Amino acid sequence: MNILIEDLSSDKIIIDIRAKYKYLIDHIPGSINILENKLLMNPKHYLDMNNEYVIYCDYGNRSKRVVNYLNSKGYKVYNLVGGFNSYLNKK
Repeated sequence: MNILIEDLSSDKIIIDIRAKYKYLIDHIPGSINILENKLLMNPKHYLDMNNEYVIYCDYGNRSKRVVNYLNSKGYKVYNLVGGFNSYLNKK
């Protein structure tokens, strides 16, 4: 499932799966940083089946793979099309 930067809303939790240093340099306001591997290895530690999440990486490729996996496990997650780059282009 995909979502566009224009359609981000406050009812979804935004997760940045990029490296910590990239998150510290800049990120989408309100997002939280959870490394891709940590999220994939133990999603129930970070995600609640009752919430909706938007996941992004740099360009949307890695996050798309993560979203597909998490959706297959029953989580309500969306891939931010274009990733962080789409946010930068909207600034």
